[in-house]
Amino acid sequence: MANFIFRPAKTIQTAAVSLAILLLTSRVLGLVRNRLLAGQFGAGAELDVYNASFAVPDFIVDFLITGALTVSFIPVFTGLVVKKKADLAWKVAATIFNLSMAIFLGLALVLIFASPILANILFPGFTSDQKSQVTFLMRLLLISELFLLAGSFLTSVLQSFRHFVIPALAPVVYNLGVIFGLILLAPKFGVTGVVFGVIAGAVAHFLLQLPLAISAGFYWRLNFNHNLTEVREIIKLSIPRAAGVIVANLQWIASLFLASLLVSGSVAVFKFAFDLANFPIGLFGLTVATAALPTLSTLATQGKLGQFKATTLQLLYQIFYLSIPVGVAIGVLRIPIVRLVLGAGLFDWQDTVETAKTLSYFGLGVFAQAGILLTARAFYALKDTTTPLAISLVGFMFHLILSFSLILLFRDVSYLGLSWALAGVLSFLLQLVILNKKINILENFSAIVPFLKMVLASIATGVVLYLPLHLKFEGQYVIDRVIDTTRAANLLLIVVAVTVVGAGFYLVVTYFLGLSQARTIISFFRKFQFTSLVKLTEPISPPDSASR
Repeated sequence: MANFIFRPAKTIQTAAVSLAILLLTSRVLGLVRNRLLAGQFGAGAELDVYNASFAVPDFIVDFLITGALTVSFIPVFTGLVVKKKADLAWKVAATIFNLSMAIFLGLALVLIFASPILANILFPGFTSDQKSQVTFLMRLLLISELFLLAGSFLTSVLQSFRHFVIPALAPVVYNLGVIFGLILLAPKFGVTGVVFGVIAGAVAHFLLQLPLAISAGFYWRLNFNHNLTEVREIIKLSIPRAAGVIVANLQWIASLFLASLLVSGSVAVFKFAFDLANFPIGLFGLTVATAALPTLSTLATQGKLGQFKATTLQLLYQIFYLSIPVGVAIGVLRIPIVRLVLGAGLFDWQDTVETAKTLSYFGLGVFAQAGILLTARAFYALKDTTTPLAISLVGFMFHLILSFSLILLFRDVSYLGLSWALAGVLSFLLQLVILNKKINILENFSAIVPFLKMVLASIATGVVLYLPLHLKFEGQYVIDRVIDTTRAANLLLIVVAVTVVGAGFYLVVTYFLGLSQARTIISFFRKFQFTSLVKLTEPISPPDSASR
């Protein structure tokens, strides 16, 4: 067990599988957290305030974490480690950490004074009391964001050394902190108690990773040497990426802005549906993309373009093989999913229907949102952060126009999920087309055929899932005649049974369609070799021990 936790991953597949296991744990805890939130507060005004309070603090930290500490920092830091320039690597790391913290503290100071103004501008549909509470919680959340920023820096360092397990455990303890706040503090302090739990989780997120980071060679240095060539390179790469993060967050804030204008609880409904859709996106997309970035960066640094293309394409096949049918299943099983995950306490039937409808629209874009995590990192590994920025701007404008139009026409929060999904599909297709022009990743039509087979098999699976749940006899659903679906245990049994049947059907269909991913899974079950789940052979060469 110690070897599994503390040793660097040797291959992309072991890294991806480790990440998948731990991310699944984290996401399951996230679902538990949301169920507790739904049961404690329902989809109402108080939960609207809680969700809205995160918008600006998260925006600041996402700007720094995603802009500088991951996609820009990791390729440069990894390159220095591969070239055995350990001293320079740590000087660069210290400078980037200190600059990030300094920028955060400056922006946090501005937010402390500007939060009342921002609450009025961003959430015009809220009452004055709600806006005051948002202001208070925004300021309080800055404490948690400080520790999340520091913890995310440690995550980037550890992932550069192919340590994926401890960084993947960090979100697990973060969610445990939030659950602690929900169970023990929320009954007395309301959503403020939940925020105290968020702060506790963020502190644990940082402290968990600190010992391993120190053993890898990290210690705090008072370095602000921005004149280092590598630091300038990271800053240069970070600017367009940070701008892309700003665009993505503006897209999220625009959705919250529109949701705040609708009936009370719309912000909560949108956030619940978003989190449910993000479950498979993180599990199938984020794990693979995160595990792949250091290797893709190494291949790009070494000029191994052929291996770079082959690895990226195979990983994309893997992501789509899992995410396309899941997106279809979300649309079919939307009501049972929402009832199982959120149907407790004050979360009533109307909340369930609205969340399920929004979730089904989000499901249309699951494959694109998962795929774009990898294609974006392919650009970053090639040290091209400008192209993803340009595409994100196009996607943002499309999302903005479509969202405003649909909300004006229908006044229904579910259409925010639809516009989000369609914008994601557009952005992914643009990234794939441009990446193909850049490195010819889709060399001929045969490279597209596996995607078409996955879509065909997913549609067939959707029909198989839909029929047993929606057949009617004399005006009543047949399934309701067989089993009492109002009981949670029976509902869980139905979802598990239908999912198992659907997964088995999809596996058989894709096997006979000749998809290698199906053959790999069948081989896995035959041999019980867990590491054969991902059919990739590209090894990860661990950094030289002298650099650690």
